[in-house]
Amino acid sequence: MKKKRYSIAVVAIAITLGTLIWIVYRRDPKSVDVLQASGQVRGTEITISSKQEGTVTRLLIKEGQRVSQGELIATISSNEIAARLDHAKAQAAAPKDRLRQIEANAKEFERAIEEAKINAKLAKEESFHGAAWIYM
Repeated sequence: MKKKRYSIAVVAIAITLGTLIWIVYRRDPKSVDVLQASGQVRGTEITISSKQEGTVTRLLIKEGQRVSQGELIATISSNEIAARLDHAKAQAAAPKDRLRQIEANAKEFERAIEEAKINAKLAKEESFHGAAWIYM
């Protein structure tokens, strides 16, 4: 009976050692420092947007890359932005052009008024001298 118990103990130890050896040699040598576990990974997803519309021409970061506040992450096509800027400049220049036109017209009217005053004065003097000839 003791032999039977002894045999069972030897077989159990051999199975245990065999299992341990199999586990050690079964591991991938590349994953020696890798922790394998099950669970959940939580992250923060942030949506970004631009104040201006346009087409992204260059993306300067990769997905998952950390960025700092104020860091340039992309460039946007400036065609649409340049067209809007030109339009805004034209709209801003229109009142200035209109003011210049009004000022030019005002100067023209002032000249016309001065000329009319001079003509009126000359006409008055001529009529005065003409009347003097009549009475003489």
